[in-house]
Order: sequence, then C-alpha cells, then structure tokens
Amino acid sequence: MTSTTLSYDTLRLKYLDIQLNEQLTTEPKTTILDQIHNYKYTENNYLIKQLKEELEQQKRLNTMLKMENNKKQIETIEKFVSSHEKDVGEQLCNLEDISKQLKLLCEENNTLKNDKEELNEIIYSDKYNDLAIKMRKIKKVKNEILCFLEKQGIHSPF
Repeated sequence: MTSTTLSYDTLRLKYLDIQLNEQLTTEPKTTILDQIHNYKYTENNYLIKQLKEELEQQKRLNTMLKMENNKKQIETIEKFVSSHEKDVGEQLCNLEDISKQLKLLCEENNTLKNDKEELNEIIYSDKYNDLAIKMRKIKKVKNEILCFLEKQGIHSPF
C-alpha cells in the first residue's frame, strides 16, 4: 500500500480553497422580517411583464441591426437625447439622494431589529426563514437581470 504524505502547505491550501469557496457561495442569513417588507407581488409580476416586453424589443432590435438602414437609427438617437437629456440628470441626482438615505435607514433598522428579542423566536424559525430565502432569491434574480440589462446598455423597466 502506497500513501503519499501531504505537506503542511498542500493541506493548508486545500482547506483554505474549500473554506474560501464556501464563503463565496454562502449567502448571508436572512429572516422573514428582512424580506417581508421588500416583497412586492405586484411589482414582481410587473417586472416579469416588462422583461417579456424587453425580450420582444431586443428581438426587434436584433432584426433591425441585421439590416443596414443607419439613417433612421441616427434620427431616433438624436430625438431621444434632445428629449431626455435634462431628465436623466435629475433622475440621477434623485436616485443618489434616495440611495444615501435608504442606506442610513437600513443600518438604523438593523440596529433596532437586533434590540427586539421577542421577535427573534419567530424571525429565526425554519418556516419563516425558508420563505425569506425564496423572497431574497426573487430579489436577487430581479437585480441580476436588471444589472445585466444595464451592462448591455438596455433600458430596464425599473
């Protein structure tokens, strides 16, 4: 029987890689309390509808790009810029301001939530955590598709 002796460095690297992979694939814990206020049934259905419409628009764009009539595309772009240039700047300022306020409020809410021990029993139960995980996945999928569309330069529905 042959056995190989693993060096300290080999073992260390092996287990560090496993631990690092676990850390990268493990999502932070969530509770139903975290997710219940963020779950928006109507908004999710609206997003699904909007994404289906975006898919159809992308199909039409794909067909148009395969054709070679650039004059119409240039006119469309110029019209859009003249109509929306000011609005885009205002929307950016509003989103940055709201984002800053939202981050501060979420931090305060987390502190307050941790101070409420009577909620902990229900918040951390398996039943509510399972639902919270599903709700988080919905949010994650929504964010992933919205980020993907943004990276593609595609106007997202939100």
